[in-house]
Amino acid sequence: MEFHTNFPSHLIYTKLPCTPLSITCNEDCTEAYICDELGTLLIFDITNQKVLYRTQLPDGAVQLQISPKGEYLFVLCFNSVRNRILYIYRVIRPFRLIEIDVIPNIFAIALLSDCSTSPIDFAALCDDFESVTRYYYGNTANKSYEIVSQKRLPFKARYFISNSNYSQICAASLKELMILSSNLITIKKEDLPYIVAGVAFSGNELFTLAGCSLKCLEDEKRDIFLPFGMPMVVQSHKIHIVAADRNKLYGIDTKSGKIYFATHLPDKVLIRSVHTNEKMSTFAIQLTGQPVLISIISTEAIRSRAGLLNPIELKETIKLVFSNIPETELFRAIAEAPVSVPTSSFSVYVGNFNEISADDVKEVFQQNFGGVIKVRPKTGHCFVDFKDDTSMRNALSKEKISVKGHDVFIKVAQKNANAKR
Repeated sequence: MEFHTNFPSHLIYTKLPCTPLSITCNEDCTEAYICDELGTLLIFDITNQKVLYRTQLPDGAVQLQISPKGEYLFVLCFNSVRNRILYIYRVIRPFRLIEIDVIPNIFAIALLSDCSTSPIDFAALCDDFESVTRYYYGNTANKSYEIVSQKRLPFKARYFISNSNYSQICAASLKELMILSSNLITIKKEDLPYIVAGVAFSGNELFTLAGCSLKCLEDEKRDIFLPFGMPMVVQSHKIHIVAADRNKLYGIDTKSGKIYFATHLPDKVLIRSVHTNEKMSTFAIQLTGQPVLISIISTEAIRSRAGLLNPIELKETIKLVFSNIPETELFRAIAEAPVSVPTSSFSVYVGNFNEISADDVKEVFQQNFGGVIKVRPKTGHCFVDFKDDTSMRNALSKEKISVKGHDVFIKVAQKNANAKR
């Protein structure tokens, strides 16, 4: 596969006062809402490269989602007993937050309105991963919501998203998938012959990530092979799909099946999340473990903001040439990597690893939490390298699990400067 890249052409690195745990952006990608590990919220002006507002969120804040127009902020928190709580805030300008409501036992949400021209309306996946509830706020002043409908999924969902016009919801596990209407009526259910590593809408069309392929749910002839190592991120878009490898970003035209731009970031970075606007003229990229926000801005957008930015030319995006690597060879190369090679940045520590094998651990963890790249056994313990952040968080929320009749405990993998992984 050979293609030329003519977009985007400018990189802007912004040093943040914190290491982001979660980043979300408004629909124009002009503001980034950033939460760090201490629960500090920063509202950052991407256009003018400055912090607009800073405040403290509730304890355990781990995930942010902003409404498209930037009027309501949804904050998911882990409390002391590992339950998820959803906080809903109204964003007042000049900036301050007004708490609208607090709802317990929420794992993820999918917006069903823009929360601007219509009231707050969203579906929530409960922390049992099976119960779905639609909440509707006709009047935010009295903090009262209406439960419009409820649904029980026949599987434990790991992915939960809505499409761009809020008419459909996708709930997916590793092997099963359901498409629901906004009223939680089942439109389609699929048992999939592959492991799902991500889901994304392109307009109203749903694509699933399996290995290095984007699979079209409606027509397998429109499956798209992604020309890179191990996909880390897929992001829905009103027209296309955004995908990211460890340090490469791609815009994918799902109608033609072609990649219409690609961007290289420095080799040592690891992309964690990507946000963009409708025209894909601006991107905000979160890196794993680094206090940096990378903005990628098109030449057209740069000209419209003349005098505001001092961009860095990204010369690596002039031309990229890829060769197709069969998926089986790719996974074999990862599996055969030596133990000392850090195959993933999404690792957990597994204790009480004595009478079981690495294959046993991989099988159980993959069935319960998500895609596993490799299990690295040590004396009395092991490290499990996951493919993505969601799988790692699923494992950490469990804390303990039985493998072949033996209980093992799960903790955060601590970095040791004196030891090689």
